[in-house]
Amino acid sequence: MRVIHSSVFVVLVFTCLPSMARPHLHSPDPSIEQVENPNKDIKHPLQNEDVSITPFKEPPTEVVEREFYPYRQSLTPRIGFLVDSTELRRLRYSLGVSYMFPSYDNPFIEAGVDVTSNSLGFVHVTRRHIFNQHHYFRPFYKYGIAHLVDPDKELGSFVSIENYYLRITGGIEDVLEKPKSIRLELELSLGTTNAYINLIVGWSYGF
Repeated sequence: MRVIHSSVFVVLVFTCLPSMARPHLHSPDPSIEQVENPNKDIKHPLQNEDVSITPFKEPPTEVVEREFYPYRQSLTPRIGFLVDSTELRRLRYSLGVSYMFPSYDNPFIEAGVDVTSNSLGFVHVTRRHIFNQHHYFRPFYKYGIAHLVDPDKELGSFVSIENYYLRITGGIEDVLEKPKSIRLELELSLGTTNAYINLIVGWSYGF
């Protein structure tokens, strides 16, 4: 009987030894130094705030109309003030019209006719170069030939070299309201015997 008790005691002792030798799964390892979190006492600014997420609304976009001039041809009634180099003290005026033929790019061909207050007439054809041709504000220059029609000579004026002039023009044009623009031009006509200077204001209609 004593032998049985001894055997039971020995079995219990060996059974408890592994559990006593194995550390607890959740107990800290004494060999690892415990570091305290430095942000432990810092409170997040949103910790005590009532945060609500609202749908994002895009700001309204402003529609800006670009200054685009779409027309490829124009008709321009015009009025001017004319000075003859042989009569500098006499200021005359002129009335006329010009037409710019359609084109997609520079140069443009422009033709027109003007009648002066002293009963003379000019027929002219020029090549027109436009800066920023699709913008509202359009500076330009022209060069070409002009013919002076003298009613006293009738058709004979067309065969006289004295009635032909080299014409050089500089000007600006700006949109008032589509398709209308205002035009300001300074024309210089150089002939074999005299020259003309013409300051012109015109109203251009694009189409």
